[in-house]
Amino acid sequence: MPKPKITIIVKGVVLFYHKNGAAKFIFPIDADCHQISFSYKKGGENESPVEHLAQAGRIINITAQNANSTSGVADGIDKFIDLTADYSHSNGIKLKNDWRNNAVEMTIENAQLSLGNLSERNFILLENNIIKRKADKIGDSINAEIELEADGKVFVGYKTENQDVTILESDAGSSYTLTFDNDCEMLPPTARNDFEMFYDLIEDVEDSNRQFKLVGLKPTSQYIDAAANDAVDETVFIEPFNENAEGDFPCKPSWISNPSDSSFS
Repeated sequence: MPKPKITIIVKGVVLFYHKNGAAKFIFPIDADCHQISFSYKKGGENESPVEHLAQAGRIINITAQNANSTSGVADGIDKFIDLTADYSHSNGIKLKNDWRNNAVEMTIENAQLSLGNLSERNFILLENNIIKRKADKIGDSINAEIELEADGKVFVGYKTENQDVTILESDAGSSYTLTFDNDCEMLPPTARNDFEMFYDLIEDVEDSNRQFKLVGLKPTSQYIDAAANDAVDETVFIEPFNENAEGDFPCKPSWISNPSDSSFS
């Protein structure tokens, strides 16, 4: 008999990293539409109703009972924009002192992280209209997989001031798919680039004003084949909120390969 498996899909605007033997996720939230939609499905059954988990300062924990897997990072993570790579904040980043006022934190134990899906279109990463990462499809969703023993189960919950709240206790020995979606498929009143939300939470360790921008390209863009360090004219891009964007906005997960600053637990 195959062992039960818990597949956790995380997508939308979220920072993620691996540290101290666990997978960590930080979701920027806002009042307009980034509300962390949570749903789950047991085996081939229908998906549960959606629950929204966005509440500033909330800490979500996913723990396994009788897990057969260990926490780690698998192939494909390099497809995500890496905020501590040579092409981005190469000196490192740190969390701002007040980051919890604009975010939800989630920890997953015993999970292997891997690439879920790639974006439909090509994206480039810019700094002051200079290409820092050339056009490519990027990670659109993350898979975190937990393998259980035959009688294993998982718990999803969070703490409040007065109690521990369990939002899911899986049936022992059953496989589940859990989805945490922090995407936004509507146009916020500010028409803000989703990638900018990260800078409500983080900053460069040496230059607090340094920021990058993620932009999707039209299939016919002259910058599809441009090289790193080329200068570009923003007016030719698909801007973050454009009728031609076909739902593939820069609302993507970003990886932190080097969470060495002490602000990252």
